[in-house]
Amino acid sequence: MDSNLPTKKILGVIVILNVVALASYFYLFSDIKSKNEATSVLENILDGQIGRESELKLVGSNLKRTEKERAVIDSYFVQKGKSEVAGFVEVLESLAELAGVSLKVNSILLKKEDASDIVEEMKLELEISSYWEEANYFLGLLELLPYKITFNKAYIEKSKDSQWKSVFNIKVLKLSDN
Repeated sequence: MDSNLPTKKILGVIVILNVVALASYFYLFSDIKSKNEATSVLENILDGQIGRESELKLVGSNLKRTEKERAVIDSYFVQKGKSEVAGFVEVLESLAELAGVSLKVNSILLKKEDASDIVEEMKLELEISSYWEEANYFLGLLELLPYKITFNKAYIEKSKDSQWKSVFNIKVLKLSDN
């Protein structure tokens, strides 16, 4: 029996060492796994940041590349601000003077469909007095403006001395102030 005692001690030591080794392996494996997961999360965050940065660069280059085209498109709208509305009315008045008609702007209404829209409607009621040819010439000049002008209502009547009185309700698109 005494001869088995050193063998049992050696076997016990080997079992203890195996348990310690397995515990060490388990600890190291779980530590490596948690660090790998943390690295993966950081890598995903970094990939997202790099993706956003490349998207911003692409948007920036697209903005620079399309600057002229956007300026052309913007020219089809009455620009932002009350002074631009006044400027548009001044354009109408100068066209009326050029055509030889008497122009009166009865009302201006700015209407926005949705608060998030970048475009709003500018509705105007124009009243002109003139001879028939001048009225037609004025309308032709309106058509030549680089704006989308929609005639919602037109009222034309002949008044005294071969003069015509016309009332037009028009709609023009305007860039929103917000």
